[in-house]
Amino acid sequence: MTSDALDLLEQRLALPLPAPYRATMLAYPFAPDSSAAELWLLDDLPKLLEFNSKRAGSWPSGFFVIGTDGGELTYLLDTTTPPFAVVAYDVETGKLEAQAPDFEAFARLLQDNLSSIGADERAMAEAYRNKKWWQFWIRPYPHRRAT
Repeated sequence: MTSDALDLLEQRLALPLPAPYRATMLAYPFAPDSSAAELWLLDDLPKLLEFNSKRAGSWPSGFFVIGTDGGELTYLLDTTTPPFAVVAYDVETGKLEAQAPDFEAFARLLQDNLSSIGADERAMAEAYRNKKWWQFWIRPYPHRRAT
């Protein structure tokens, strides 16, 4: 994301974005095809504007949508109170739940999640490579679609 895009976000949403968020978005640490980029920490100006305008009255003012889990949780950054905690808003219950005490901790949590996913993928691929002839239930990873 560019500085101009972040400025536009601030202008359109009338919210000052915290310096740690701006710094992370200017040097975005996740691959474009990762779960972090696609869901958890959006690096997409139109999606951020859409998410933030769509549910603006659902949570306290000063909270900014930074991503989602792809289901019922929406990740919000508290832009008003340092150290800028990240919470999850549950769309089913309307409740807020703490995710990280500050934005940097949230970014580290995402990196840890991606590392765990990568380790699981490698373990699944290794299990397939080392399976015995009779272990038919161990499938290739990533799973191949039938043609």
